[in-house]
Amino acid sequence: MNKEDTQPKVTTDYLGDVSVSLPEPRRVTGPLDHILPWVILFRIVGTANTIEVRVTDRMVLGRRDDRHKVRPNIDFTDFGGRVLGVSREHAVIKADGEHLMLRDLNSTNGTHLNGHRLQSGQDYWLRDGDKVTLGRLEIQVVFAVIPTSDERTRNLPLDETPVISMGRKVLLLEDSENMANVFASALRYAGYKTYHAATSGDAIQYLDDKRPDVIVVEAMLGDMKAEDFLRYVRRHDEMASIPIVVVSSGVGDFQMHQAMGAGANAFMSIPISLDRLVHAVTQLTSSTAR
Repeated sequence: MNKEDTQPKVTTDYLGDVSVSLPEPRRVTGPLDHILPWVILFRIVGTANTIEVRVTDRMVLGRRDDRHKVRPNIDFTDFGGRVLGVSREHAVIKADGEHLMLRDLNSTNGTHLNGHRLQSGQDYWLRDGDKVTLGRLEIQVVFAVIPTSDERTRNLPLDETPVISMGRKVLLLEDSENMANVFASALRYAGYKTYHAATSGDAIQYLDDKRPDVIVVEAMLGDMKAEDFLRYVRRHDEMASIPIVVVSSGVGDFQMHQAMGAGANAFMSIPISLDRLVHAVTQLTSSTAR
């Protein structure tokens, strides 16, 4: 008998009838229903935890199992996944044209979408703001970055983005690699040169040597408050006139008022549309060039 045969199999505990909140009314059409996002957030309901994901064709939701080499694309192990009845390969999200589709993968404790239990093996439309329950783990899906806010051009690929800048420089201060990559892609296709700084320290070091034409900065930095970084830039005469766009994955007006009060020229919150970001950068660089 092989040693592996004597080891207990790792399974997901069946939690019985998993009860979730009362089913929500069927949703009416929303403004983002026909726009495929590029970056989405999974907010763990009842906590301050968020998982940020760059959208790909197929993303498996579950929990990891090192012994069996199971590594889902979106891993809820560290958020109580096993205790809350999340299977190792619980569900999958697929990018289907202009929609995200959610499918339960015959999970032990089932998947609910806005309180409605999914039939395993069938695809269901996943939209911005939807609540997904894996076993007893509740998460909210938030579209963080979308390619465009205009439905008429929602399928416009990046390589058809009109070139509107001839090599102007953009400093991206963003501690999220996913966000930085999609921002940089859109700006480069529009003709901008980009430099990514993952920390405010990296950004300050860059500013000591170079002068970008505009700065795009995340509102919630890990090593410094964004408004402190803005004040640093504004109190140095040699860089005080550089336009600054603040982007935020948060909600509410508080961050906007803080950013504008600290010297931001523009503020954008999720869902951040890449066409509007490029437009804001273009307007600001054009006004400073006059």
